[in-house]
Amino acid sequence: DFAKATELNMEQPKKVIIGTRESKLAMWQAKHAHRLLTELTDKTIATFEIKGMTTKGDKDQNTSLSKFSDKGIFTKELDIALLESNIDCAVHCVKDLPTTFHDELGIACYLRRGAKNDMVLIDKIRHPNAKSISDLPNGAIIGTGSLRRQSLLKSFKFENNISVQ
Repeated sequence: DFAKATELNMEQPKKVIIGTRESKLAMWQAKHAHRLLTELTDKTIATFEIKGMTTKGDKDQNTSLSKFSDKGIFTKELDIALLESNIDCAVHCVKDLPTTFHDELGIACYLRRGAKNDMVLIDKIRHPNAKSISDLPNGAIIGTGSLRRQSLLKSFKFENNISVQ
């Protein structure tokens, strides 16, 4: 009836809090999810807000990731916020997710994957003719904090004695 419909329309839309890390990548992903959710949701039903959070992995920039005994160093604080109802959902980069979750948490959806290419930045002042890794001079050093990239690069047989660190 009309009175009931009017009463429903007078209710405020639910504010959905999206939790994410404060890193540039995490914020970009959360803003992307926010935009998609906003486009797909009637504003009278729900609105969305992003809440940036700092995690253990963000606070400790000196310890190598492989040295952390705690899994979920980039997700644990967000998981706790979810369990304590301080946020309604969390946006994570899949590479940050631990292999197991708390029993009350799970993955609801994935964003469509973008480009999956890695890139190499080469100092053009020291190596003006280098256009790829194979163009680097004998004894060059490639640095990466990613164990996956270190392993991949170390599997290559460089003719010019390139070191991976």
